[in-house]
Amino acid sequence: MDLVILNGLNTSAVIGPDCWNRRRPQPVILSLHIYTDAEAAAVSDNVEQSIDYSKMSKSVLAITSAEEFDGLFSLAVACADLVLQRPLALGVRIEAEAPKSLLLAESAKVEIFRIRGGPSEILPSLLKKLRGAIPADQIHIRGIQSSVIIGVNEQERIFKQRVLTSLSFELSEPRNFQTGLPKLIDQLVKHIDATSYLTLEAFAASLVQLVLGSRDLLSDVERVTVRSEKPSAIIAAISSAVEITRDVTP
Repeated sequence: MDLVILNGLNTSAVIGPDCWNRRRPQPVILSLHIYTDAEAAAVSDNVEQSIDYSKMSKSVLAITSAEEFDGLFSLAVACADLVLQRPLALGVRIEAEAPKSLLLAESAKVEIFRIRGGPSEILPSLLKKLRGAIPADQIHIRGIQSSVIIGVNEQERIFKQRVLTSLSFELSEPRNFQTGLPKLIDQLVKHIDATSYLTLEAFAASLVQLVLGSRDLLSDVERVTVRSEKPSAIIAAISSAVEITRDVTP
């Protein structure tokens, strides 16, 4: 099983409210990982026996600019449906990132995987490529920035330092729920501003508990991951980080 990849395709689309709650086109970055069998094209060196990524990119850009979507998930699903119309496309992983959709974070991103037919029709070679399991749909919030007192060193107890936090949600059912994300992020930022933990472990764990308490947002969420990192903690390293994952219990 092989891959044809379109990485970082820039487009603009209506995907619901932007960071100022306006329904208007906003930047979206798409990456497509298309699962296929490249043997015929490799032997013949004939583009007609391949997934033509030039034509594919034009088709994706056309659909994102011509239609309006209720959210990033709707856009990603539309792109997946478009890709799977190609006979050589056996499966596709779509990443759709909106870098201007949230005021207090760098970006929101959804990640979905779709296959031709149903789960019972998946080819053994594709399942092997996926390491035995079809990936769940996910939402990622990157780069929530804050300045806080955190750490055990003397200077860390005096001066605030930058902490970057990212969230990931693993979903049981796909849905557009980014309308609830600004409220959740605002709650996280207010919580962070009041903290003064000694360890990143305690800091990240407190954020996990806050997220798990947002039951109205988590109806279709199976797993939550919080990653917090300190870029200034160690001079010789880009950052030090702690990542905590917890299952959502009914």
